[in-house]
Parts: sequence; C-alpha cells; structure tokens
Amino acid sequence: MIEGLLSFNVSSGGRRVAYLKVNNATFIDANEPDVVADGTAAPALKVCTIYYMSSGNYVELIAYHTKGSDVSTVASGAHVVHLSAIWLAP
Repeated sequence: MIEGLLSFNVSSGGRRVAYLKVNNATFIDANEPDVVADGTAAPALKVCTIYYMSSGNYVELIAYHTKGSDVSTVASGAHVVHLSAIWLAP
C-alpha cells in the first residue's frame, strides 16, 4: 500500500491536484477535487492505492496547481506533506 498526503496553503483560484507516480512513468493514483480553491480553507489531498512493486522501483508524490502564481504546500501541523509505503512480503 502506498499513501501520500499534502495540503496547499490557503489561496483562491485554480485547481489543486495530487498524484502518485512510479518510476517517473506510470501514474497509479490521483486526487483532484471537483471545485476550484476559494481561499477559505487549505485543501488537503490524499492519494492511496495498492500497487505491486519490484526491487529498484520508486514512487513520487507530485503536487500540481493551476493558479498561475506560487502556491506553497503546508510544511507543519496535522496535514504536513508525507509519503509512506507498506511492504508485504510474498
């Protein structure tokens, strides 16, 4: 199981998206809310999936937005950016 969480700082305008990507090639999960950021809350986006990994594979948590200017992710608190994986032996 692979799980990632990120929050963007409060900022209005544009969409926010989180992706999980394996080996810089395959998107394995995405979270894109149906609404445009309205500036009243910090959107927290979670991605989570079960995916078969091989030795040498790696996973990236990718954050994307369409605001048109800088939007930072939250660096502390309950919704700090993180990526985790659980390995289950065959």
